[in-house]
Amino acid sequence: FLSIMLIFTLALSLQEYAVISYSFQESIERERSDGISQFRLLRYALQSSMVRRKQSEELGFDTVQSVGEEISALVPDDCAMELYCDMGGEYYLLYNSEDKKTEERLKNYETGIVYTSIDQENNQYYMKVEGTVTQTGYQLALIMKKNITDVFQSKHELEQTSRILYL
Repeated sequence: FLSIMLIFTLALSLQEYAVISYSFQESIERERSDGISQFRLLRYALQSSMVRRKQSEELGFDTVQSVGEEISALVPDDCAMELYCDMGGEYYLLYNSEDKKTEERLKNYETGIVYTSIDQENNQYYMKVEGTVTQTGYQLALIMKKNITDVFQSKHELEQTSRILYL
């Protein structure tokens, strides 16, 4: 009886673990997909704004910076945006929707590829979506950070509830 009870208990705990892991992975994938969609929206808005500005004025460094400020209105509340300009192989910060300085080294981006990663800063988790934008002679790097701490908190709460129910 005890050995069957032990096997049954272990099977249930493995099932709980599998369900929580699957749910967490699905949530992360959904956030990743949403982040890429929002990134693409920002990229297209940036490109169209640069084309529009190019038609009416000379497109200089300051103009591209103001375009970055313009499209930051499209950034959702739980997201942040950074815009960098490639000046001779080195990226310089044009715009940052957060008021903090970043000392971030940027990747060597491949054109057309959107990169995603999850970073942790001060007990907060962020889905970072980044890639390049090439328009009107400028090579720009666009980075969007989306706060996904609630996904990790939800997983933690599910694990705690699962442990309590297991006991």
